[in-house]
Amino acid sequence: MAAENIGTLVPTKIPGYSDAADIQAALRLYHYGSYTFDTAESNTANLVNPSIAYTINNIQSQIDDIDGISPNVYTAKGSLLSASSASTVALLSVGANGSVLTANSGTATGLEWAAPSITASNSATFTNKTISYADNTLTGVVGISAVQTLTFKTLTAPIINLSTSPQTASYSLVLSDASRIVEVSVGSANTVTVPTNASHAFPIGTQILVIQTNTGQTTLTPASGVTVNATPGLKLRAQWSSAVLIKRGVDTWVALGDLVA
Repeated sequence: MAAENIGTLVPTKIPGYSDAADIQAALRLYHYGSYTFDTAESNTANLVNPSIAYTINNIQSQIDDIDGISPNVYTAKGSLLSASSASTVALLSVGANGSVLTANSGTATGLEWAAPSITASNSATFTNKTISYADNTLTGVVGISAVQTLTFKTLTAPIINLSTSPQTASYSLVLSDASRIVEVSVGSANTVTVPTNASHAFPIGTQILVIQTNTGQTTLTPASGVTVNATPGLKLRAQWSSAVLIKRGVDTWVALGDLVA
């Protein structure tokens, strides 16, 4: 008898439509994919593909693979299943409270538990970083060495360390001076220039502290197109005088401190 393919998702065979029906032969063909398949066959590798028997055996093999992971492999609460190599299961024991899971190719599982580098209670220095998680509270020491953005944060008893920018000649401010102390040590008259927003786009609200540490008088000088408001003037009064520059608009600043005209 002829055999015809039937089905696409789970294909098998049926007798040809023009052949006389033989129920036993038809069932053998449908289940095993061949009229002549030996039903006493015990080697699954000899199953005909496609056939219902082949599909069922394939499904059972996948089930057996899943069942091969015994619940007994988990030795404690929090244990994780990983792999030490292809097709080789490995167990990662639970980590200490508060630790985080990280990749480490040097461990047997390729994973490890590690202490987080930054927590709510330890000290950390953020350099050119933006913290933008809403409604969190930060406590501890934060060293500020450049521009920092704190959005919806509460600093509880903060210790804020400002870094210095020492200068030995007239100087024009740059972005990295934001939230810094610019120390000017020059023996003769000198200037600290406040640049345009087009050349250095300081965020509005930026504060920069300027200190005259030598005898040369320091003058806060706005670049062309920039306004620096102050009273009575823009010159630091004497050695060790200081002033804070605060950006109020795109090209508008105010200077507050020990100033003279």
